[in-house]
Amino acid sequence: MREDLEIGIDTENGEWIDLGLPNSQPGENAIMVLRIGEENGTYTALIKSKAGTVIPPHRHLGETVVFVLEGELQFRGGIARKGGYIYEPAGAVHAATFHPVDTVYWVHVANGAIFLNSDGSDGQIYDWMTVKGIYDAHNASRSQLVN
Repeated sequence: MREDLEIGIDTENGEWIDLGLPNSQPGENAIMVLRIGEENGTYTALIKSKAGTVIPPHRHLGETVVFVLEGELQFRGGIARKGGYIYEPAGAVHAATFHPVDTVYWVHVANGAIFLNSDGSDGQIYDWMTVKGIYDAHNASRSQLVN
């Protein structure tokens, strides 16, 4: 066993970082990064979305697994409430995901997603490298405040 790979995170006191999604205002959707798997192109995180916010339309490049911890999200396949499980296969395309109430959910994303432009063409890619960039930029700005 590789103990050096073990991770423990206090999610009750963890830090939320703006997701930086297209067509989204700062603070509407936030991420708490739990793990970035550079070796296999994945990331695992908690997502927190305020009531009334949207995750823009997108296409999955790999599978995504979602477990709703609190609140509710409305997605292509229906409505998932607290305790709800969602599996989205690679290639799944869907309209915006809507959060009618404050919502927190766990995600494991393989290979990321491509957000779609208003004309349906491919837009911004959001994958493990994007998440790592957001995470690293956030940590760099925090360390500058300390120094």
